[in-house]
Amino acid sequence: MTLVAAWVRTIRNTKHLVVASDSRLTGGMKWDCCPKIMPLNRGDSVICFAGATYYAYPIILQVSMMVNMHDKINSRAMDISELQPSITNIMNTMLQYRDDFPTCGADIPDVKFLFAGFSWRYSRFMIWVHEYSQANSMFVCTRVKKNFDVGSGFSFWFMGDNEREATDSLVKELSKTRTKGKPYKIDMEPFDVLMSYCSDKKCHEIGGPIQLVKIYKHMNYVPFNVLWPDRNGNKTLLGRPLLDYERNKFLTIDASSKRITDPWGSEIEHNPSE
Repeated sequence: MTLVAAWVRTIRNTKHLVVASDSRLTGGMKWDCCPKIMPLNRGDSVICFAGATYYAYPIILQVSMMVNMHDKINSRAMDISELQPSITNIMNTMLQYRDDFPTCGADIPDVKFLFAGFSWRYSRFMIWVHEYSQANSMFVCTRVKKNFDVGSGFSFWFMGDNEREATDSLVKELSKTRTKGKPYKIDMEPFDVLMSYCSDKKCHEIGGPIQLVKIYKHMNYVPFNVLWPDRNGNKTLLGRPLLDYERNKFLTIDASSKRITDPWGSEIEHNPSE
């Protein structure tokens, strides 16, 4: 399956939204270079999945094409809060065209979707989770609000395999550094929790290089190259190891040290966009 992490990261007095995922597909095999985060061309949002790819990929591709074909949507004149219902409608309309499923439960979509971005209408980051409801025979959408289980001051969400265990691990880690009387602040702790699952050889369903995208209040996303420990120092982007001659304009984060470098290999203290 998958483990997706989304959280509002606090850097000094600014915040941005981080969405990260593993890169493994399974089904009688393991394939560790598969995209699970789809940045939408409008620039202010992404959609990702956890679960059965024979549902996930067709739906995500159709959502992406819908965004591209409508000027009001693609130009961001339509806020993500207005876009979200159309995404749900596409999911449920597509379900009507299924047929000839084997009698092994495949007709019940075992998949979740996370849609996240920055809303200019409400001036805040927003996250929605779409999950199939057997009771209603359709996808239902829930907006993720602040996670009050661990206090105030930040928002986060895990989706997919081991989501409850990952949440407990994050809460435990954050509790170690919290100053009494002050709110929690998340930096890259969810990344570390995700990495612990991706690096665990006993974890069959979650693995491969982490893929990571940041979304900023200026309504632009930035994917990051990731240096993954078991890829011999090769950069990966959205899960795929880059070819030797490939170059791009994105920053690179070392998964082990969190060291960030610019496209020319120079270390930078902070992302300039922050």
